[in-house]
Amino acid sequence: DCDGSSFYLQTKEVQAEFFLDVSHCFLRLYDFDKCKECHLKVQKILQIDLALTASLGKRTKFQENNLPQMRLDINLNESREIVTSHGEVTKELPTDITLNDDTLLPHIKFIDQSSLNYVNISPIDQAFILSTCIYLHKSRPRDKLTVEEVMPYIECVLQAPKVWSIQYKCLYLRCLLEFASTRKMERSITQLEELHNTYTKNVPEVSERQILMHSIGLQPIWKCEQSQAELLLSCGFTDSALEIFLRLHLWDDVIVFTYDIQYYEKAWTVSNYRSARAQRSIGLSYLRKQMFAEAIPYLQKSLDLNCLQPSVAFSLGCSCMATNQLDLATKALQQCCSLDPDNSQAWNNLASSFIRLNHIQKAFRALKEATRLSYDNWKIWENFLLVSTDIGSFEDSINCVNRLVELKRKTIDSEVLRILVDVVKEKIEDKNGLKADRLKDRLQKMFAYVTSQELIVMNVFPKHFDVYYDLIDIP
Repeated sequence: DCDGSSFYLQTKEVQAEFFLDVSHCFLRLYDFDKCKECHLKVQKILQIDLALTASLGKRTKFQENNLPQMRLDINLNESREIVTSHGEVTKELPTDITLNDDTLLPHIKFIDQSSLNYVNISPIDQAFILSTCIYLHKSRPRDKLTVEEVMPYIECVLQAPKVWSIQYKCLYLRCLLEFASTRKMERSITQLEELHNTYTKNVPEVSERQILMHSIGLQPIWKCEQSQAELLLSCGFTDSALEIFLRLHLWDDVIVFTYDIQYYEKAWTVSNYRSARAQRSIGLSYLRKQMFAEAIPYLQKSLDLNCLQPSVAFSLGCSCMATNQLDLATKALQQCCSLDPDNSQAWNNLASSFIRLNHIQKAFRALKEATRLSYDNWKIWENFLLVSTDIGSFEDSINCVNRLVELKRKTIDSEVLRILVDVVKEKIEDKNGLKADRLKDRLQKMFAYVTSQELIVMNVFPKHFDVYYDLIDIP
């Protein structure tokens, strides 16, 4: 019981280590809010503040001007009492392979290098920094901005290596993040091979390797080898990748080399009919061939075995929509949205399913969430425009038109424009029971904004000028 008096009799380091362990349990369950709560408790216990900021520096060897580069600021309370119980720095740490590129510097060269002194942070501080990095990597979209945001955390820990498990995890994460860069791809593969060799050495002792391993969610060795094989395969080293997959008995990955479904069936049999991944892989193989009806039972079985698979729920929902099984599609997409609430495409597809079921109010709420998550997707905004107008949410309709103009759309539904004018002229009530004539000023501003955009005027609006003049004549 973490609220009991016995818990608070423990050292600050033990308390922080406990909450870090729990945070990774929540992270495996995609419960990002509770994971964040654990991190806030650790931050309070350790009296440490982390903040991403920018400093002038250079990335390349030939860069002449210093440009803003992202870095991590760490502020420690000078009066804190964190006494590490992990002794001296572990010897024989995993080797950090230096980047050898003709253009990129091994590390960003900041003008003020003195502000990057991370030597005084303790191992438990490093575990907290790395756990925060893992949380950001898992909870944010997989794009370049996320990589830029996460890398300062990793570089911070790697500058002052202390514990074997933390060094290992940091290097592993860096390999996964850097592989998308063609200039760093070779270093990623070499680093993963070095990590595997480090794991098989006799030193350091097991007791030293286990320090803080649960506080950073250290993965088993076969996960590292699997990642190495996947990177080798993507680079075209098929034989080397196949050798690793076969040695690890990863039958589900062997299918990539033959596209023979019998390997998925083999994985399903070997697992004693309990492998959700094997069923998922069979379903996805049918889905890639656009055999939607055949994919559905396998995807459903995979979810029955492991319901915490948002991507599988999304695929199941799309397959059901393609086969017109709308009730099952709605259920699957709702499951996906609950597990991955930041998936804008899932919200959009859920809205489409609701529309086909004639549940327009539910579709409206789903599309509102989709526009929030995918603010620059004109397709979602067009869907939201039609649904908003249909249910009488005219304020949202006006906002949609303005946003579509901002996104440089070449076409706007003329029928929607006519409806907006008519409801204002005839003082029709909206979905909240308020008369629409109160929106006259906003509507006139909207038309003024539309006509001010040359792209819209040239391609769409000349034939709708009569609508605008009708609006001006409203008393």
